[in-house]
Amino acid sequence: MIKEQLFDLIENGIKEFQALNVELSPEILHQKGMLRNWAARDDVIHCAVYTQRFADRLTWPRDHARQDLDDFLKFNDEVWEKHQTETWEEALEMWEKACRDVIKGLEPLSDEELRSNKTFVWLGEQPPVEYVSGLIYVHAMFHKQYIFTRNGMTDAAIACADKVYQMVESLDTSEVGRGRNLYNKACSYALVGRKPEAIRMVKEALRLAPNLVEWSKQDTDLGSLRDDPDFKAIYQ
Repeated sequence: MIKEQLFDLIENGIKEFQALNVELSPEILHQKGMLRNWAARDDVIHCAVYTQRFADRLTWPRDHARQDLDDFLKFNDEVWEKHQTETWEEALEMWEKACRDVIKGLEPLSDEELRSNKTFVWLGEQPPVEYVSGLIYVHAMFHKQYIFTRNGMTDAAIACADKVYQMVESLDTSEVGRGRNLYNKACSYALVGRKPEAIRMVKEALRLAPNLVEWSKQDTDLGSLRDDPDFKAIYQ
């Protein structure tokens, strides 16, 4: 069942951030970040706020109008400034609460409703299963990879990227879904300097999901690949 898979994914996301308690040193866990130079605590809070925002919207009428953020960077800065007093432990509590609120909000939905892009008007054309797996799991695990990368833990970042790819793979087996999943993995590899593998994955991902071509040309996660002739050849 899709719902069971999705809830397992969310539960895994809870555990992945909790696992940082043993994967990182106490010094890293309790570091204080800066506005544009986050510490681990800031990444967890950021993910918790976005997840709680979605959980709160699950209480909206299904035909509620869509409301997008006008300025993500401004919102992210506001979140950072608002949550400067939370400890690492409180950040984890925020994350778990947000995830469990999402599970509670999705519980009434059938598998068919989770797959449908007509279930919530305020989600636009995106099915809940796609949005939830992307926002709550993939997004959060990208931030876990950022934490590893900032602290020189390249192998851990790659292992995390590989696990994300495997965990999400079965939720959307369409060509576009597989392409999107592979593209996310490519971004993770590019961020830690694994250029040849990243370029091969981007090429295949864009073949499967051509709707990502234009975004890939501006995606900062792929910045390290821009000057590589093999990367440029993808667009010729």
